[in-house]
Amino acid sequence: MALLCMVLAGVLAVAGGGTGFPGGIASAAAAGGASTSGVSAADAAEQDTAPPVIRHEAITKAYSNANLIVKADVYDDSPLSRVTLFFRTKGTTTYYALNMNVVMGQYRTAIPYNYLQQGSIQYYIQAVDMAGNVATWPAVGAAKNPQNILVEKDNTIPQVELVLPKKAAPAAGFVAVVALNDLAGNIDPKTARVLVNGVDMTAEADISPTRVMLTVPPEMIGMRSHLYVEISDLAGNKVQRRFSLWKAVDWTRELRWEMTSGNKPVGIFNTAFSWGPLDLAVNVRSDDPVFTRIPGQPTSQYSLKYNARLMGLQLGDISSSQSPLAMSSMWHRGADLTLKLGPLAMQGVYGFPSLYVENDDYERKTMGVRASFDTRFLDFSLNVVKIKDQWTEEIGPTITDANPELNYVVDVAAGTGLFGDRLSLTMELAASLYFPNAVGNLWEMVEELEQDYDDLPEELQLIVDYTKKVPEGAREFLELPDITKGPVRADLGGQAVLTVPLPWSQLTARAYHFGPDYQTLYGAGDNNVDGYHAKFATSRWLNFLQFTAEYEQRQNNAVSLLDFIFKATPLPRQVTDNYKVGLSLGPAGRLNLDLAGDRQELKQKGVEVPDSIITGYTASLKNMRFRLLGMTFRFGGLYGIMAEEKPATPGLNKNTITYKTQGGLDIGRWSYDLGLAMKKEEDAAGQVVTTPSLDGAVTWRWQKPRLFIFRLHEIKLAAGAGISYSKDAQGTKFGEYTMCKAELEARITPSFRLSSQWKTTRTEQNAPETVVTGLVRWQF
Repeated sequence: MALLCMVLAGVLAVAGGGTGFPGGIASAAAAGGASTSGVSAADAAEQDTAPPVIRHEAITKAYSNANLIVKADVYDDSPLSRVTLFFRTKGTTTYYALNMNVVMGQYRTAIPYNYLQQGSIQYYIQAVDMAGNVATWPAVGAAKNPQNILVEKDNTIPQVELVLPKKAAPAAGFVAVVALNDLAGNIDPKTARVLVNGVDMTAEADISPTRVMLTVPPEMIGMRSHLYVEISDLAGNKVQRRFSLWKAVDWTRELRWEMTSGNKPVGIFNTAFSWGPLDLAVNVRSDDPVFTRIPGQPTSQYSLKYNARLMGLQLGDISSSQSPLAMSSMWHRGADLTLKLGPLAMQGVYGFPSLYVENDDYERKTMGVRASFDTRFLDFSLNVVKIKDQWTEEIGPTITDANPELNYVVDVAAGTGLFGDRLSLTMELAASLYFPNAVGNLWEMVEELEQDYDDLPEELQLIVDYTKKVPEGAREFLELPDITKGPVRADLGGQAVLTVPLPWSQLTARAYHFGPDYQTLYGAGDNNVDGYHAKFATSRWLNFLQFTAEYEQRQNNAVSLLDFIFKATPLPRQVTDNYKVGLSLGPAGRLNLDLAGDRQELKQKGVEVPDSIITGYTASLKNMRFRLLGMTFRFGGLYGIMAEEKPATPGLNKNTITYKTQGGLDIGRWSYDLGLAMKKEEDAAGQVVTTPSLDGAVTWRWQKPRLFIFRLHEIKLAAGAGISYSKDAQGTKFGEYTMCKAELEARITPSFRLSSQWKTTRTEQNAPETVVTGLVRWQF
């Protein structure tokens, strides 16, 4: 009967939870005895009579509301049947039993925190082998004299430590790792809160009882980023920690040299420094005229940018933008200052554009002012841009063949957006005042009139009085030429853009009008044209299909402002219709088949027969690759047809057919690439010109090699060659072109790279030219 009870108790203990005690805890009545797994106790006893050996470090103190881990090392010559932990509240006689399982080479179990109340508990460990030999800890009288544990209230606060990043927050984003530690080992992940710069990112964090892991994207990283962690243990002890990280310095330095056959070597040093809102870029060239005293050479460049919440500043060689029509993108050497206060902003631009005119006889100077009001649903801006040509110091104002220009553009733009700007309407109207021969000075004329003020008519005296009130600082911006010495052109330009979101697609429509005398040197839009444009584009449906369709109609000889006012007879107009359709099949970034077609018709307005029709169709295959026998094959191709038809003059018709194929093979460290192309042109008389071309390259890469004592990240060797020529119907070759190149690159670490390139080209018209370049780049 005793043996039967022991076997039954072992089965119930393994089942865990069938005894009515929570968490798989059994009473002592359900935990005693031994299981022999089909081997009788007598046979097992004959084989092994020695009991197991239990080694355990006594536990004397525990904390309430915290799971208590109990560990023991158990050894025996025979396989163990079970190892059991028995515990009870001090002063009671009933023991609860917990099976101990092997974890990392030790027998372990945990007494649930709800059994650990303030006071004392008692426990002992029992081990039974397959032979039925029993051992206990304590070794003698374990059930009657168990080990006592004093259970105290858990008042310890969990410990929180930032493990990664160590020092600073990388601008490209980073993974934050926070280590959690509690003396009682009872941290509750459900109570955690994680904030980055005040934004709650608890849902994005991976939280466990031992650590918090969170990926912080680059757009959330400021000059100084703050990571806030709050968490509690099961006893209600809460910890709140805030970690501050300065933005890491991103500093790239690059030394490059170039040498072209017949010319002196040129050295170029580039460095870019980025830290929070501050960006610095410097480009120094050895052939700068400052060093060589040779005019016309490329110049060194630099730029300093500071962009904060209330102010933005750019200095040096920079690109400035104000509005699409007034100043969409202008490269210049100067300054760009923006002051911001809530939805209000004021921008000022002053500089010298890199575009020089009239053989450097004079240079161009630009000033611009922009006042804007931008809210979530409405934005408005007023822009004024002035562009003036002035004589250079080397030439002086004595030249007679220069034709300096002066241009003012006043632009008003307004827009509204809903649903996160997915549904938006933007309207813009610009007026230009253009002087193609800007000589003389309005303020000089005013000064001359002041000398004869008393003899002036009353109307001119009134004009002089008003102009004298203009501050001296504003006169340079409001400077006008002598209108009696050259023509004045004024006109309007405008556009409206509507964006409409549709299910899985978007429709964009644009209408525009630019008068014949409208001039904007650094804004978008042509002069003397009006029309409209519509585009429909879908997202990639089911990650497989994408469709686009476009239509645009343009008409020249747009009506000018004066023609509209005086109702002048309109000029004959030429209409251009453009149709485009595109279809892409295949997942993004993988095997894709792209089909496209476009048609352009040019005709006189009111005339049905077009002057010319240009039709084109292309089909291309991209990113085709497959593996076979350890090799990777890559393939792509293009087939295109373009037909130019002139109904009024059929003898000028022309057809062009283009074929292109590219193939590649990757075998281990080796890559082979080959490209073939053929272009065939045929005119109306049947004359055919073909242009074949062939190019190929071989590349060898070695990842993480060891070179002497250096551990490199990668070594790359590449060589390539190409040839192209044209041939007419009689077989005569012309326009021959050949090229060969080689490249060596080594990266010691991911942030340090050395490379050198050599390239020689030869054409039928020019002698062979060789270019050798080298590069050393390091980044921290």
